[in-house]
Amino acid sequence: MRYLRPLLLILAVYFLYRVLGTMSLEQLLALAGSLSPWWVLAVIGCVLANFGFSALRYQTLVAPDKPFLMVLETIMASFLLNYASMIQGVGIGAKIGLMQANGIHSSRSVAGVVAEIGFDILFTCA
Repeated sequence: MRYLRPLLLILAVYFLYRVLGTMSLEQLLALAGSLSPWWVLAVIGCVLANFGFSALRYQTLVAPDKPFLMVLETIMASFLLNYASMIQGVGIGAKIGLMQANGIHSSRSVAGVVAEIGFDILFTCA
C-alpha cells in the first residue's frame, strides 16, 4: 500500500493541475477570495466525516480485524481513483484490489462494496 501513496499524490496533483490549469492565477485568487471561510470549513468537515463514516462502516462490515487508518486510506485512495478517472467505477475495483492487497478475501471485499453502494443509494434516496 505504501508504494501507492506517491502514485496517488502524483495523480492528485496532475488532476488538480488539469482542473485549475484552465483558470488564470487572477481568476483563481478572485474565486478563492469570494469564498466564505466558514462554508469552506463546513464542506471540508462534511467530506472528512463522509470518509470517516464510510471507513467505519466498511471496517465494521468487512474488516473488523484491520486497523481503521488502513481502511480509511483505502477508502480515500479508491475515492480519488474513482473520481479522477474518466471511467466511473474504477474506485470499486481499486477498493477491492487494495483490500485484497491488505489481506482481506475477495468475497468479503465484494460484499462490502455492494453493501456500501446499497447504503449510498438508500441514504441518497431518503
